[in-house]
Amino acid sequence: MRQEEITEDCPGTGQDGYMDESAPGDEWYVICPVCRMKWAGGSTLIEPHKDWRKR
Repeated sequence: MRQEEITEDCPGTGQDGYMDESAPGDEWYVICPVCRMKWAGGSTLIEPHKDWRKR
């Protein structure tokens, strides 16, 4: 069995995310390239997170 099949962690962890600056004002978001989870601001490097598709 592969590692991503065993854990609920998203395989996008540690990858570069996509920046979304479409929000009004100075706010911007980072989107995981694998599961598309979105965070407000911060680094474009994706933090460890659960893969919401497996919930």
